[in-house]
Amino acid sequence: IQKLENDLIQQLTQISIQLNDPLIIKQVQNLTNHMQDTQLLNELRPIILSD
Repeated sequence: IQKLENDLIQQLTQISIQLNDPLIIKQVQNLTNHMQDTQLLNELRPIILSD
């Protein structure tokens, strides 16, 4: 799943750059940040719950 997410982010980033639309670029950046935050939370959750 992680590889799929990374591939998706790369493709979205590439498309947004090709379209050269600042709004789309910003939305892709926000989505990327959200996905990375979610990924980080998923990795931290077991550590937090184990305490």
